[in-house]
Amino acid sequence: MDHQTAISLLEPYSSCDISDALCKLIHLNIIGHFPRVVSYSPKTPVRIAGPAYTVEFVLTSNTAAAKAKMNHVDTAPPGSIIVIKAHRDAPNAVWGGLMTARAKSVGVKGAVIDGNIRDIAELHEFDFPVWASGQSTMGAAPFCRPTGVTEPITIGEATPWPVVVKTGDIIVADEDGVVRIPLEHVELVAKECKLRVEMDKKCMHDIKNGSTIVDAFAKHRK
Repeated sequence: MDHQTAISLLEPYSSCDISDALCKLIHLNIIGHFPRVVSYSPKTPVRIAGPAYTVEFVLTSNTAAAKAKMNHVDTAPPGSIIVIKAHRDAPNAVWGGLMTARAKSVGVKGAVIDGNIRDIAELHEFDFPVWASGQSTMGAAPFCRPTGVTEPITIGEATPWPVVVKTGDIIVADEDGVVRIPLEHVELVAKECKLRVEMDKKCMHDIKNGSTIVDAFAKHRK
């Protein structure tokens, strides 16, 4: 399946819808939700979806890790979503105003960072979608540097539910959070989303008309 078809199949669904579907498909062992990553920009909630372009940052003290040959923002394909894993001990930001300016100019849809960001006002000025797990006033140098680009990364490594993200996985991000869907499972996830959304619409209708949650769930959630 190509990326555009995958994005179209998932277009009607929120990050919550997709996470619910993935939980229902737990036998596939697909963890999708990005823990502790929330929306910082723009001010008005948005939803974006696109293929992941993965980047990992390591501490500068790590001399064994390979050095990135080119800047990851310069090499990110148009329509992609840059997904960055920063080292959990790094006190600095790995995304800011300058990266945002370049990302927008090359057609990147947004950025998702398991780590700190800065220059929030500039992110808002560019109206560029960014999700992150924290903020810092400090830049990357001299604390950390990029290493692997397009290699698999693990988001939320220190949490009980880490997520392995590969370049090309589909990312859906909105005001509720961020979720990833492996390209090979998009069709199955979309079908499950459709079923669950229809059930929840019926539950909502009944609850608005006085039904208890217990009765609505018993009637519509099989």
